[in-house]
Amino acid sequence: MLTTQLLELASKEYMKILIVEISKARENDAVVYFSSEFGMAHGKWVGSLPEVNTEYEVEIDISDVLRWGKDIFEIADKSETLMEKNGETCITGQLKSVDDEYVALISLAHDSFFVELSSAPSSVPCYVLIKTSLLQLFNSNM
Repeated sequence: MLTTQLLELASKEYMKILIVEISKARENDAVVYFSSEFGMAHGKWVGSLPEVNTEYEVEIDISDVLRWGKDIFEIADKSETLMEKNGETCITGQLKSVDDEYVALISLAHDSFFVELSSAPSSVPCYVLIKTSLLQLFNSNM
């Protein structure tokens, strides 16, 4: 359960994206290539199929538990980016807070999302690099 502290820190803003391409589309299941102010990447679209060249406000979800040194790394660079590298989606942003159950709040400028960690980092806040093979996108206007 998310603590009140984490919920208070979370921004109500969703990430604004532009759908560039849709691939592997089936009803309520598609992989989309999208752009945002942070960069470009692929993600699994959850819900009714989006339209190409249309902007959406989305909630980001990474359903895997992130493991330090494997899926998430502390970095010195204080950048906020979204890109693809070697078949993985890479996100750099600020880890703002972690609760007692290792649920962490990640911030990219004015956008925020939650991830689950296998353990807590040594210091918070810090900047991190997250690598994932499955980034899920939920349309906030559903």
